[in-house]
Amino acid sequence: MELCDFVESLYGSDSFSNAFQLLEKSTHSLGFEGVLYTYIPKAMVDHSMQPVYQVSDAYSPEYLDHYTSARFD
Repeated sequence: MELCDFVESLYGSDSFSNAFQLLEKSTHSLGFEGVLYTYIPKAMVDHSMQPVYQVSDAYSPEYLDHYTSARFD
């Protein structure tokens, strides 16, 4: 998928879930096994809550544990 096609499809997504599926499909086509996307909704920043993680099915739960333990968020 060309970058411009990816961006067009991303902007055309009607939900976060659909946009993440597009990201997951695109990263798989590049040869990666899994993807992690981290975001902090504004409401959470205001209340010092933990970030939200969205991971693909193939993403290693052990690495996510390492990621959070190391405070990479």
